[in-house]
Amino acid sequence: MELALTQAPVLRFLIRCDPGNHASAGVARRLGFRYVGRVAEPDGWAGDRYVREVPHPTPTVDTRTCGNTHRGYAVAMAVNGYTGSQEDYLKRLRRIEGQVRGIARMVEDDTYCIDVLTQVSAATKALQAVSLGLLEDHISHCVVDAAKESEEAKDEKVREASAAIARLVRS
Repeated sequence: MELALTQAPVLRFLIRCDPGNHASAGVARRLGFRYVGRVAEPDGWAGDRYVREVPHPTPTVDTRTCGNTHRGYAVAMAVNGYTGSQEDYLKRLRRIEGQVRGIARMVEDDTYCIDVLTQVSAATKALQAVSLGLLEDHISHCVVDAAKESEEAKDEKVREASAAIARLVRS
């Protein structure tokens, strides 16, 4: 799977997947990419192409009032892509942590194997949902901001996102 980025009034993310790799296609669809078609690339590789267009937003800055500064001067801080959803992510991760502790208790109590495996599968799916959400936040925030910064920064963030997608597909 490869990820490419073009800059215009919108950012266009392109992914090309091996037609036989259904997991890659599933990850692309869950990340909001739409299927464009099967294409033959100039490098001779033929694959399925998916695209996602994201509006070119302004950089995100979180302005907070710092209570211990003189007269509460505002302090501007750069934020991560998931900052707006941080509490939701933490709540989901705590729930997953509880699931994993429950699985450990099931093993300690010598619970039937299939019941333990069912709970492992549920915890794995929950972690995958969190990772897909974080990846989507990364693309729509960090990659977009890097594209505005410089060509080198954009290329680095696209490589990071591509590697993260590859890791998700392999897991």
